[in-house]
Parts: sequence; C-alpha cells; structure tokens
Amino acid sequence: TLSLPSGRYFTAQAVTVTGLPGGILRYTLDGSDPTTASPIVASGSAVSVTTSAVLTVRQFTSGAPPSQPVTATYELQVPAPTIAPVPGTYASPPSVVLTGAAGATLR
Repeated sequence: TLSLPSGRYFTAQAVTVTGLPGGILRYTLDGSDPTTASPIVASGSAVSVTTSAVLTVRQFTSGAPPSQPVTATYELQVPAPTIAPVPGTYASPPSVVLTGAAGATLR
C-alpha cells in the first residue's frame, strides 16, 4: 500500500510503502513495472518524490509470482504567487507586494 493518494502537491513528498512480511518491495518512478533489478524500499519506509512522477511498487516473494503493481501519480507544481493588496480602487497608489514559494523567481 502507498500512504499518499495520487494528486497535485506543492512540495516534495515522502510516500510510505507497506508490504506483507517476507517479501521485497521494488519500485519505479517512471510508471514502468518494477523488476528484480528495480530499487528496493523496506516495508514501512518512504520513497522520496521530488519531481512529478508515477510511483509503481510490486512485492517479490521467493517461490511466488510478483504481486500486482500498485501505482500512484504525483504532480508536483509550484504554487501560484500571491499579490497584496487585493485588486480595488485606492485613494493613493498602493505598495504592491508579490510573494512566491521559497526559492521561486517571480517574473
């Protein structure tokens, strides 16, 4: 199971992956089916999603076929800047402040 549903997020996410005891969890971030060569994540540990990605996880257990894949799509998006004060009619020219996400360049 994945701790975070598919969706649009404004910051990097840590998705906790949980599997059944005795298996090895393998994942991809490009939507492809994980294979025995894919990276491993321990059950109860997190996969870091730092860019938009399709996280796919399968469990591999010795002597059994791999599980069905579990997939979630994460869209990381920079939040819209804010403008203050709000639009309106002012008696004198207002001082306008633009605020963006940390590290963002406003143009």
